[in-house]
Amino acid sequence: MKKNKSIVLLCISIVVILASVFVTIFGCTSLGGGSAKNITLGLDLRGGVSITYEVQDEEFTQEDMDDTIYKLQLRVAEYSTDASVYQEGTDRITVEIPGIYDTETIVEELGRPGSLQFVTYDETDDDGNVDYETPTVWLEGSDVESATAGSQTDSTGAVEYVVQLVLTDEGAEIFADVTEQYLNETVYILYDDEIVSAPTVNSTITDGNCVIEGMEDWEEASTLASTIRIGTLSLDLEQVSSKVVSAKLGTDAVTTALMAGFIALALIIIFMIAYYRIPGVAAALALIFYTAAELLLINAFDLTLTISGIAGIILSIGMAVDGNVIINARIKEELVLGRSVEQAIKYGFKKSTAAILDGNITTLIVAIVLLIFGSGSIQGFGMTLAIGIVLSVCTSLLVSRLLVACFYGIGFKKPGFYASVKASKKKVFDFVGKKVIWFAIAIVCIVAGIVAVVANGVSGNGVMNFNIEFTGGYSTTVEFEEDYSIEEFNDEIKPAIAEIIGSTDIEGQKSTGTTEYVIKTPELESSVWNDMRDMLVSDYGADEESMAYEYISSTVSSGLQ
Repeated sequence: MKKNKSIVLLCISIVVILASVFVTIFGCTSLGGGSAKNITLGLDLRGGVSITYEVQDEEFTQEDMDDTIYKLQLRVAEYSTDASVYQEGTDRITVEIPGIYDTETIVEELGRPGSLQFVTYDETDDDGNVDYETPTVWLEGSDVESATAGSQTDSTGAVEYVVQLVLTDEGAEIFADVTEQYLNETVYILYDDEIVSAPTVNSTITDGNCVIEGMEDWEEASTLASTIRIGTLSLDLEQVSSKVVSAKLGTDAVTTALMAGFIALALIIIFMIAYYRIPGVAAALALIFYTAAELLLINAFDLTLTISGIAGIILSIGMAVDGNVIINARIKEELVLGRSVEQAIKYGFKKSTAAILDGNITTLIVAIVLLIFGSGSIQGFGMTLAIGIVLSVCTSLLVSRLLVACFYGIGFKKPGFYASVKASKKKVFDFVGKKVIWFAIAIVCIVAGIVAVVANGVSGNGVMNFNIEFTGGYSTTVEFEEDYSIEEFNDEIKPAIAEIIGSTDIEGQKSTGTTEYVIKTPELESSVWNDMRDMLVSDYGADEESMAYEYISSTVSSGLQ
């Protein structure tokens, strides 16, 4: 690459990197649009809305409850991938949606889960008008597998908005008979006995896939689709409470996490530059661009960022660093073998590509599995990890390569800029030659891990040490005399509870604007809970009369449990 071209490309690259950093910090509009401060934070970092529903059915099974929780989880995922739905007590379901603080709006948008029916009206009154008091019910909400808003073009080429329905196998059989019998007639969709749609049957539908036409705009189609989805619940629910809750980890959790990430990134950059020189400078610039780009994409996709999501970002940063280390080490090895700087750069990137792709693709497969089978915080972790992996490959193999080529083109052509001239004199440790030792150590570690898992299971503690997000536990509602902040709860009250119950697996969540806390712990024996209650009353002024606890299910709804 010629010098002038290298200078131009390097300047453009640096401008793009600085621009991405500027937008991440300050935004690209007067209101700060695009900046990292606009990223939606999860319940653990910023709080949100908590809504509790009570089952209205007199008789229901746990299977009905689990099915309702699962479908509600799909519904609230539209607001945030990190929203959670879990059972509370025997007949209540709690929905927690992070980053939203207007309870009235969210309750109105979410709607009251009710009954959905597909009906026809065959009876008429004395005047020959349709008798809407005596419908014939053909399908229930449970016969609908999915309902989504969409669009299609009509015969004139104009765009029309529709709701796309997919029925279950049983529902498809019934609907085939209904559409054949009522061809060119109306089938009504009722939600809590009110007509929400009255589509006309245009053809016999035998495969269970159909569309409801006639929507004026996307909003109308989306609203009807949401109504149908929320009406497919197995149980009839009634809202009993809604409140805004505080962050679980305190208001300084985000600042602390960002500071830790900044310090770690700065130390990595210093190491890369000091050890790898010019390739290290290129890697440092690529890492800065990578970090800014990931935050911009999280903001652009409107993802909710939780502690688990931050863990996904940090893990992907580690993989991005690993990719650059592999490349720079390869360049150094090629120089030691006697190649020219230009050849060392070429072969360094060429020989490291396979290793980088292998490591990242296997991790990407894991992230995709989490996205498909997980939900809530698991899905949030998978999303940030997947974005980070794709970006890390691009920055390692494309951005770093471009920057190294530009530095070489503008005049950094001496081997000393890329590796120590004493590198060839360094003793190389023969890992492969001692493979028997390393295989033995690996086998011992694997066997020890298996033995530990089995021993933990036999002892009654479970094969894995899951916390209450996976295993469920008990929720205790406590009203204090004083207005304790979440930081005071975490620093003072939580350690006191941990000492009594013998576990640090404790979550505390404050109802904003009140002195009430919801404290979640593993399952406790009555005597242990009584000791905790007495301590909270005597040491922290808790209201003993209003204090009670009840069972809660896992807050992580996932097929991976």
